[in-house]
Amino acid sequence: MKIIICLSLLLVFGCESKGSQESFGGFKQPCYGDKTCDEPFVCISGICLEELGDGETFDDLNDLEVNDNEANDVNIVEASDSNDCYIDSEGDDIEEESMVDNDLETHDEDPTVDTPYCINEECLVPEGAYMMGCRNETIVGCNKDQFPYHKAVLSEFWIDQYEVTIEQFKRCVDAGVCNNDTDLQYVEHDENQAQLCNFGTNFESLPMNCISWYGAKEYCNWIGKRLPTEAEWEKASRGTDERNYPWGDDKATCNYAVMSVEIGKEGCETGRTWPVGSKPLGISPYGLLDMGGNVMEWVFDGYKDDFYADSPLKNPVFSEDVDERSIRGGSFTSAPVYLMTSARDHDSKSSILFDVGFRCAR
Repeated sequence: MKIIICLSLLLVFGCESKGSQESFGGFKQPCYGDKTCDEPFVCISGICLEELGDGETFDDLNDLEVNDNEANDVNIVEASDSNDCYIDSEGDDIEEESMVDNDLETHDEDPTVDTPYCINEECLVPEGAYMMGCRNETIVGCNKDQFPYHKAVLSEFWIDQYEVTIEQFKRCVDAGVCNNDTDLQYVEHDENQAQLCNFGTNFESLPMNCISWYGAKEYCNWIGKRLPTEAEWEKASRGTDERNYPWGDDKATCNYAVMSVEIGKEGCETGRTWPVGSKPLGISPYGLLDMGGNVMEWVFDGYKDDFYADSPLKNPVFSEDVDERSIRGGSFTSAPVYLMTSARDHDSKSSILFDVGFRCAR
């Protein structure tokens, strides 16, 4: 059974609250498998929702069973002029074509915060221009490598909605593809040493960290994708409205991101990473989560501090085979300034860091 649901902010705010499990302040409860939802709720597209029968809407819910495999087949679309949710039990397009926002189908314009377009945990970033880098030299925390502020024009691409998890990366390890036979790719959790490394723990929804650029690249290639370029990552994070943070210009707090409150209070006072997608208020314009905080993310580009001074206008990428690779996004150890959409970091592509993970693009 394919479920097509009208949403704003990826099931966080768009549909009426009927039939959903609420958490803090009335927001929808995120989830990472049915075991994290209280009965009778099930995990659908990262949010705890009541089980749905064929042809039902959220206005007349019954305790009917939803198969786990069916529940994972969710298309996200925006319905215009309505907050109702529509179900297509046969997996066909909804007949009421007028209910579907044409912008989401044709992608003539960039989606806004209210209309991200994400399917199967991938989000679309349409073709077009945006402004890249730090927009004002007076902004505290903008380093020289974020200047000059410049236009970049990108082709359409898809990028993962969430950071790659332990569960996902383990499949590549089990397949014998992701390994440490040549280049060091990852480090497992060790009670005596790498206690902050997530791989090897039972928390499969945590982001994959303690992974080198080699390991991130190997995984993305294995699933038929690639690491995003630095320019792609920044557009997916900030959109076209020149915002300072993925969620807008509001100050970075634990309402929006898994971050450091102050020294000694990393991970919003937990001291570590959180399950991916735990901060729905931190959503980016295109529907991505954790673009600020949780773990920083490897991108494809080599790092060059003055690359912006002469980068090409269209699809810029620093593709020289250098050891230093760019890292974006801030982490659970980061202060607010490092969560900004323009913030850049870098390290050796063989480095294994407990605050760095990745996501893939295509």
